[in-house]
Amino acid sequence: MTGIEIDARRLRVAVISRVFSKTGGGAESYSVAVVEQLALRHEIHVFSQESNQPVQGVAYHSILCLSRKPRWINQLVFAVATWVNTRRGFDVVHSHENTWQGQIQTIHVRPLRYNLFHDRQGVQLALRWIKVALSPRLITYIFLEGARFNGAANKKVVVTSESLLHESRQAYPHSGVALSMVTPGTLMPEFPPTRIIARAKLGLPISGKLVLFVANDYARKGLDALLQAFTLLPDDIGLVVVGHPGASAKYQRLVKSVNLVGRVYFLGSLNGLTDAYCAADCLAHPTLEDSFAMVVLEAMAHSLPVVVSGPAHCGISRQLTDGLQALLLPDPKDAQLLADTIGRILGNEGLAEELRTNGRQFAHGHSWEAAALQYEKLYLEVASRRQRWLVLSHAFNMDGRAASQTITDKLPHLARAGIEVVVLSGVSGRQDTKVEHYQLWPMGPAGVRFELRHVLRKRVGSGVIYRILMTLASLVLLPGMLVEKILRPVESSWSWWLSAYLKGRQLARKKPFDLIYSTGGAFAAHVAGAALKRATGTQWLAEVHDPMVVPGQTPVSAQQKMQAKVERLICTDANVAIWFTEQALASARSRNPQLANRGKMMIPGIDQPFQVLPPYEPGPKFIIGHFGSLSSTRHLGPIIEALELLQIRRDDLVERTEVVVYGGPLDAVSVARLATSSVSTRVRHFGRIEADPHTGLSGREQILACMRSVDVLLLLHGEEAICSEYIPSKLYEYLWMRRPILAVVCRNQQMVDMLHAQGHVAALGSGPVLAAAVEQLFDRWRSVGIPDRYQVSPYTTEAAVAQLLAYVELSK
Repeated sequence: MTGIEIDARRLRVAVISRVFSKTGGGAESYSVAVVEQLALRHEIHVFSQESNQPVQGVAYHSILCLSRKPRWINQLVFAVATWVNTRRGFDVVHSHENTWQGQIQTIHVRPLRYNLFHDRQGVQLALRWIKVALSPRLITYIFLEGARFNGAANKKVVVTSESLLHESRQAYPHSGVALSMVTPGTLMPEFPPTRIIARAKLGLPISGKLVLFVANDYARKGLDALLQAFTLLPDDIGLVVVGHPGASAKYQRLVKSVNLVGRVYFLGSLNGLTDAYCAADCLAHPTLEDSFAMVVLEAMAHSLPVVVSGPAHCGISRQLTDGLQALLLPDPKDAQLLADTIGRILGNEGLAEELRTNGRQFAHGHSWEAAALQYEKLYLEVASRRQRWLVLSHAFNMDGRAASQTITDKLPHLARAGIEVVVLSGVSGRQDTKVEHYQLWPMGPAGVRFELRHVLRKRVGSGVIYRILMTLASLVLLPGMLVEKILRPVESSWSWWLSAYLKGRQLARKKPFDLIYSTGGAFAAHVAGAALKRATGTQWLAEVHDPMVVPGQTPVSAQQKMQAKVERLICTDANVAIWFTEQALASARSRNPQLANRGKMMIPGIDQPFQVLPPYEPGPKFIIGHFGSLSSTRHLGPIIEALELLQIRRDDLVERTEVVVYGGPLDAVSVARLATSSVSTRVRHFGRIEADPHTGLSGREQILACMRSVDVLLLLHGEEAICSEYIPSKLYEYLWMRRPILAVVCRNQQMVDMLHAQGHVAALGSGPVLAAAVEQLFDRWRSVGIPDRYQVSPYTTEAAVAQLLAYVELSK
């Protein structure tokens, strides 16, 4: 009937509702009604300060109320107490209150942030913030409300009406993906009493017309205007007021002042409203503000015609048609209009009957059973046995950075595997909108200065303003940087580990993690991972991109010693430690035998970058393309030397050959070689490609397209001893381009085997060896061309993630 399929799992659910009672108001009645339905299939525990609504099979837990006033202090105490009591032992925590605890957060009223700040700008907005800053009450409520919406990627935020959906999106834009709507339901009465019996039970006059008003907040729900309207209605029409009796004395005085004594009946709170609905001839609900108005739906279920405020004031009215299911009031403060509208119903039995029929039909389509099934579906989503991983990656969402790309490319595959990811990174990359992501500054002044350079360049460019701001910042940070240089003379990002550790502890206290995953280049991530494992007992996976110790060398500098120490920490404490080449793993294990079988090798790869490859079109020049960064140990020297050797005997080849270089600035060795080389005109440097604001393509996307335009892809491995344990990440992109690869490889047999297996060229030496390879490729290009190679690369991120998940599973 509902169209919602639910599995048979019995869940243990904590429901947080400060007043668990149908007489408490609309929100309170809502929570009780949902629990009544869910308790039929699940183990429900209710945490409240007040409860007079026993539901069969529900366990009740009383939360101490130190003082009802001030209300904001009681609300804060209640939030802390329910957090303590529901942190563990439940599949789902469902909160109807301003508490941070709860994967399901049901919002019943307009967000305070919306009330305070919506449509306010300039001075008005500043004054509102000052008002909040000076009010402990507002600060508390804003904090509690914000906690309900924050971290929405891990929550389901439920609103009870379309108006609340709109207002919540306005107040908390980042929560949009987590927002859903479950409107209130109602129970259709099976054996309602007759009007005469209902009036007799309530002590109301048997004859005459009676209008019903139900509310706890008389003023906000429009009783003032309703009493004024009654002064304009005939004397034989009476008004029945049901709700919290606290304000009755004030309104009884108002009744006397407008000469309505004997026509208005204050019944106070009732334990069930069926008799009140059956005793009345219509319901008047001229509310000034109501997120939904459950009383309207309940009245319709009891075949009671309804007069209610329009959509601007009442949430349910957005779903109603004026004159069909109810009569809608554009201005609920207009007493004359209200009186006329009530008079239309009471004086026209045909209209009243039409409203009864259509209203009951509308109510029939809004059952509590359907609402409960919607919640049950949400419960099963958040209670599914998904793993939650904390990813520590100093480099993240940084266009063109291999250390960032290796982890960001994995995220979609981890999500498909049912893993919820929370990322802690440095501040230089782009803020992620698809996963829970926190950008953290390092603690040390050197790290702050380093990150500030990137942040300011991104915000203000590299001009005069940037230089002024960096000069000022450097002067402020200089004393601390000098001390830091003396005490900890290592890479500037080292202190980021403490920021990541503190944030990780905070997040783990709110909701524990199943795995800590350190990656992303800087060793600070691994230090934070080790510290968090010690503090929380959580499994730790360390992914080492580049070898931390140069093979065959004894660490001498502070940086080298620190990296060796971090490697030892990984080999000793990590539950799984991953390296990206076989030799890197073998060397780490030989230095740290305690690593044993916890050490693993994984080829990171990349997924297919194009659905359809851009066309390759040969031109008049033989284009050799190099893509990626250069350094003093990975420079253009080998290709320059090869072209110089070829120029001696194959001038025709050199004249028709062009080496294009994309990436950062040229290194010093390349610049020096080109300055004196006879083939310098054969090399064109295009520099780093940034994101294109016109096309929206990232620098990486543009580079991938450029790779398809060259005849041969040049891969420079480097000349350091560490190259025997390192494979450039650019290789995995090259393999997908289906263009021939010419690689200059340094003592890395695994890399040579990978290239040869895919039919590419690996030159193990420089000079004559590379020159011969270039000559062979050129002659092939000139005679028959070099068509695309159509082998599919086996080295994908998807395969890497599958291997990584298998390693994690085996380590348990």
